[in-house]
Amino acid sequence: MSSCRILLAASLLVLPLVPGCTSDAERREAHLERAEQYAEEGKDREALLELRSALRLQPNDVQTNFRIAQVLEGQGRLGDAAFYYRETTRLDPTHSEAALAEAFLLLGEEPERSEELIEGVLAREPENVLAHVRRAELALVRVDTEGALSAALTAREIEPENPLPHMELGIVYKAMISEARQRREEIDPELYPKAIAAFERGAELAEPDDRATAVRAQLERAEVLSVWPEHTEEAATAYREAAEYALEHLERAETLVALQAAGEFARGRDAELERWTLERIVELEPDRMRVWERLARVVEDADGDPETVWKQLLERAPDDADAHIRYADDLARRDLHPQAIAHLDAQLERADEPGKVGAALVQLLISRGRVQDARLALERLDRTHPEAPGRDLAAAFVALAEQRFDDALELARAEVEREESANAQHIIAEAELRRGDTQAAVAAAERALELSARRPSVALMRTRARVALAAQDWTTAIRFLRRARVASRRSLGDRDRTDLARALYGAGQPEQGRELLEPMLERENPWAPAVFLFAALEGRRDPDATRALLTRVLEQRPQDVQLRFALARLEILQGNEGAARRQLDVAVEASPNSAALLAARAQFQLKQGQLDAAEADARRALELDAELGAASEILARVLALSGRAGQAVAELEKSEADGKLGTSGRVLLALLLFKLGEVDRAAPVYEKLHAERPDLPGVKNNYALVLIRQGRELDRALQLAREAQQLDPESPAAADTLGVAYMVKGLHGPARDQLGFAASLAEKQGIELPAIQYHLGLALKGLDRPDEAAAAFERALASREEFPEAEEARRELEALRAEASAAAGPS
Repeated sequence: MSSCRILLAASLLVLPLVPGCTSDAERREAHLERAEQYAEEGKDREALLELRSALRLQPNDVQTNFRIAQVLEGQGRLGDAAFYYRETTRLDPTHSEAALAEAFLLLGEEPERSEELIEGVLAREPENVLAHVRRAELALVRVDTEGALSAALTAREIEPENPLPHMELGIVYKAMISEARQRREEIDPELYPKAIAAFERGAELAEPDDRATAVRAQLERAEVLSVWPEHTEEAATAYREAAEYALEHLERAETLVALQAAGEFARGRDAELERWTLERIVELEPDRMRVWERLARVVEDADGDPETVWKQLLERAPDDADAHIRYADDLARRDLHPQAIAHLDAQLERADEPGKVGAALVQLLISRGRVQDARLALERLDRTHPEAPGRDLAAAFVALAEQRFDDALELARAEVEREESANAQHIIAEAELRRGDTQAAVAAAERALELSARRPSVALMRTRARVALAAQDWTTAIRFLRRARVASRRSLGDRDRTDLARALYGAGQPEQGRELLEPMLERENPWAPAVFLFAALEGRRDPDATRALLTRVLEQRPQDVQLRFALARLEILQGNEGAARRQLDVAVEASPNSAALLAARAQFQLKQGQLDAAEADARRALELDAELGAASEILARVLALSGRAGQAVAELEKSEADGKLGTSGRVLLALLLFKLGEVDRAAPVYEKLHAERPDLPGVKNNYALVLIRQGRELDRALQLAREAQQLDPESPAAADTLGVAYMVKGLHGPARDQLGFAASLAEKQGIELPAIQYHLGLALKGLDRPDEAAAAFERALASREEFPEAEEARRELEALRAEASAAAGPS
């Protein structure tokens, strides 16, 4: 019994009637007919499904393979399209159209294969116009404009009434103009009119059968006019005419291409034309929020009222969260922050996506320093829409503002899992930066930029710059800070100016960096970070100017410990130890109950070998602030240097056994044991301290170092170091410990980034910590970067500060120099 009869018999059991059986050929034809119908309706996905169904019925059908390739190419799936074009020519080696289509797709990636296909067609069909055009295109890819010109002229000679050769000829002339401009060579003045004539002829011949090609020719002509000196007005007219023609004759997608090209030309050149193109675009696609935003800006720049644009948008999309957020962003940009906040607050429960509105409101409040209000807005969102998409993003903004970096990361990553966004990745970048994981911060910031579709917010550009600063990627920092200034349309603020100055110094442009800092420093009350940066970077280069600056600012802020210490350090660098001591004495006399000042003077006295005075100041500092880690550190060093560490340890351990030792005493005991090399005895003390006071960053930091020295629980050591830095994100010592923790785990890349961050923090604060440079050298050595490692070891050894690993640094440097000498061979 045939399969058709079996099917019929089975069907009779359940159906009173069945349709007649159709053959595979009939079903295939039905699929092909439906495919063409879908293609005409612009339903490429449905057309592709029908074509694949037809191909299953006849896998070796040449035309079906070819049509699948065409549909895939239309969808932008170029790799898949190339495969089916290749299948077509495998089945029919004489199918020139498929061969040339594949050649076009492979022009850039596989030029040799592309050439093979083109020449194969020309061998069979020497007068194939499209093959000569493809030859010209391939020549342009290979930057062979003369070869391209020859091929395009040949194509025109073969079919002078075909628009395609004229179009290609114009493109070749345009490439010649571009090539000369790039090389800064004199441009043949005849190239401009030749290109114009070619495009005009192409447009004329394309009419009326191929209006898409006609519009493309008009746009190409307009582009040539835009670079032809003294033809800008003609270019504007040409772009507008092309867009008007497209509006009249083409489908929406093709029309948008023409409008966007005209708008890009007009931006910064012709406000009236740009406004016209933007208005036409939003008529075609009302949901293009960036276009509405730009339109409002253009209207404002022309002294119009941007509110008219926003009113039109909000009337069209009254419930669209993105529309309301864009409007609020624009209000904030115009310094109308109360109105922006009020608008978002009013929309929190009206918009279609309250979570998004809530996140935008929280972000705006935090940007204005209203963290408590942001927390209240988040609580309101939790009451009304606790599960709304965007809620975690709002919570992440609050966590970041409250310096709960781990919470911010967890929340932002949860948001990314639901819906990845530039804002979520921006938060991740900020949190990782604050935690000192520069590599992770760079990755998140770059992803945020990608998701911003090349239109990042000013805040994101600033974050990317700060991440680059932490990674000592000076060029990237400079680029994004300058982009942020242009995008904000304002002069650089103090923080951006200081960051840019630091990047310029790092990039070997100290004069430009100083030029940026000096106007800020001349103010009556200069910004503190700018002062400290100048002192750190110019103290050696220009000590007189640095001293004058610090002295002047100290007159305004006599209680500023960091300023006093910076001036004292400068005096020490200049050999003026008496002047340095006087600075600290004056500060202590003015504020005798300042534990921080006493600790600063104790540190100075310790460096001068004045152990009794250092001990007295350190003990007094601890009486005033029992948890001041700096004072405990100094006292421990004094006792160790004076040979009393063992005695002090015995006394402290007795007090501990009697239950009389407080937190400050336990911190001192742990430090002394650590400095005596008794890490096994220090470990349980730190364990107990950490259990009692997990909020003390110094305890976490030193406990991590103890575990590293013991070579155990390295994962826990890494976590402790991370937590220490989170509690004290501006501490170079904490950043250094985290870098060392990464290094002992074999993570030399993160270690290098973290130690570079530690070095930049120390530099910014005017502190010399040679151990950081030594550790950085080890990380660079682990990355097989011997020259950079040697430079880091040299910086460590050049410091005036002593550090325990100095002899190890010297041995490492000598070993690297010996290896370099051996590699160079005999001179």
